[in-house]
Amino acid sequence: MGIGSAVHLAAAELIAKLEAAGGVDGLRASGIPWIEAAGAWAPEASASPTGGSRDYSIQVYGAFFCEVRVDADLGLVRMSRCVGVYGAGRIINPLAAHSQLTGGII
Repeated sequence: MGIGSAVHLAAAELIAKLEAAGGVDGLRASGIPWIEAAGAWAPEASASPTGGSRDYSIQVYGAFFCEVRVDADLGLVRMSRCVGVYGAGRIINPLAAHSQLTGGII
């Protein structure tokens, strides 16, 4: 779940490289066809859930509320409704997040 932080670090590195080249005009004038940057992020060992610093969190918290119906004659249990509520922080890819959260209910 640290992908948002990695994207942020890569963007910051890219901006720094672009500024060092003199901006977009300076980059074009130098003849460099492109610039690239990579970002990686991992929580510090002391930021683990078992103790230490709480500067970073990569957990998603959620609660499920379900209505279940039981047919005592047939022995069938069916979930008629379910609602999931999540605290996921900043979401970078809404489609992937939606799929993961829906998959959690399923």
